[in-house]
Amino acid sequence: MNILLCIAVLLLCLCALALFGSLCLAAVYLCRQPDGPQPAPIAEQQRQKAAEVLAQWDNLMDYDGNPQPIPKAGDSR
Repeated sequence: MNILLCIAVLLLCLCALALFGSLCLAAVYLCRQPDGPQPAPIAEQQRQKAAEVLAQWDNLMDYDGNPQPIPKAGDSR
């Protein structure tokens, strides 16, 4: 009889622990932010990178398409 009581208490504790864990997981699932930042598609990332490279290239060319001299360190231009 004593062994059956111990087994029943252990099963009860195990069920309570499982229920608590399930409630914790449900709370985490419900409290997450669904409108967080989404990763940009690869094509969009490539387009942004190409735009950055073009902007840098435009800064190195004058209006006639000739390369401008690269400023040296300490140059105040």
